[in-house]
Amino acid sequence: MRAPQLYRGTSPDIRYTGFNWKADTYLTDDFETAAIYGRLGQVERATLVADANVVLAEDALVRTIEKSSNPARTARDLEVEVIWNPSSQWVGCVHPHEVIVFASRLVRFGPVTKAERQRAAKIALMLAK
Repeated sequence: MRAPQLYRGTSPDIRYTGFNWKADTYLTDDFETAAIYGRLGQVERATLVADANVVLAEDALVRTIEKSSNPARTARDLEVEVIWNPSSQWVGCVHPHEVIVFASRLVRFGPVTKAERQRAAKIALMLAK
């Protein structure tokens, strides 16, 4: 399975809606979603390391993780490092285009392109209205 192209969104007022609910960051494979969730278009490019164990959101393992009282530990026990929902629909507890990464070592960050920054700025303007 090919790893998604990721963006990291940040927001002081929106908490992560997946399993790592205490974080104030999230990952998505969709730039517009990152800008909208991030409210001010604050996004960075993120790349998964090549050997990450990526599991799609509809996999039965994900249901087990979602039902657990300690999802991060359960994911580790099941050797699930990344959960990815590439669809435009919610799948279980995973938002559309959302990527849940259970270990920060699996992600490398870099800047977005000038064109992407411009798109983020346009989205931010629309959100401000």
